[in-house]
Formats: sequence, structure tokens, C-alpha cells
Amino acid sequence: FDQGLFVTVSGDRWFDENEDMWGDANGSIWCSPDGVNWTNRGFDFGDSFMTVTAGGGRFIAAGNTIMTSTNGLDWEPVNVPTNYLGTTILLEHIAFGNGTFLATEAPIYPRTLAASVTGFDWRDVTPTNGLIPSSVTWGNGRFLASDTVSGGVTTSTDGIDWATPTPVSSSSHL
Repeated sequence: FDQGLFVTVSGDRWFDENEDMWGDANGSIWCSPDGVNWTNRGFDFGDSFMTVTAGGGRFIAAGNTIMTSTNGLDWEPVNVPTNYLGTTILLEHIAFGNGTFLATEAPIYPRTLAASVTGFDWRDVTPTNGLIPSSVTWGNGRFLASDTVSGGVTTSTDGIDWATPTPVSSSSHL
């Protein structure tokens, strides 16, 4: 919710027995002024969307591409990291905090991490220290993500430098 408008996204995807993703690429963007009455913006981007967030006066929709809007109604593609071009990505979680958008990839993929301070120009910030953050959110002055390598929880104030993961109990499941 931002600028008096709720925005949500949809896109079809499913996995086969080998965890390969399949699905139609007909992502849609839906808007509502009240959270009850929804309007499909009528776009067929040819892409599948998994997540949307708002921050810094901008909406970001992500999935196997990233789109941006300053009003939730008019959308345009962004500059994705060059190492994403020609590859299969599926950004599944996105958060905004500390002036930065941060997007993480779905668990079946190599777990790339993309960041942007403008919402338009994105760069790859995948950690090189072995961490694989996913399921990112923002709160209390930091990004929080599950680390799929250790099964713990890791934090970052800037989305680039991540703390050593804190283990969760064996009875927990992230």
C-alpha cells in the first residue's frame, strides 16, 4: 500500500517432480483504492510476477523480471543486473528499507540477490561468503532473511554485508 493504492501481482508457475519451474508467462498487476474492489491493469507483460512492494515513492513488481511504477498504474521495465540477462531468474521476495530495495530469488534457483536504491537501476549483490539469503523482509532498522545454507537467520543493515546466521531451533522450520 502506498499513495492511497493497494497493488498486488499474479503470475502462473508450477514445478514438476524435478523441481523445474513451468508455467505461463502472463503476469498481471491489480490495483485497488480500498482493498476490496480490484482492477486488473490489463497488462500482459509476458512475464510472471511473484511479489510486489512499495517504498521511496515507487512500486516494484518482481518475478522473472522487474518492473517499476511511481503511481501503481503505469509500469515500465528496469535495468536488471547484466549477469541476469539471458538467464532464468525468479525473484520471489522483495523488501524496502534504509533507502534500498532488495530482491531474493526463489529457493529452487541459485539464490541471487539484487539491490537498487532508485528502483530503476539494479545490481547483483549476491553474497560471496557462502551465505544464501532468501525470504527477505525489513524491520527494526535491518533486513532479515533466512539463510538456506545454515538454516539460520541472518541480518543486514544495507542488504550487502550480512551477519553470521543465528541458528534456529531444530523444531523450527523457515
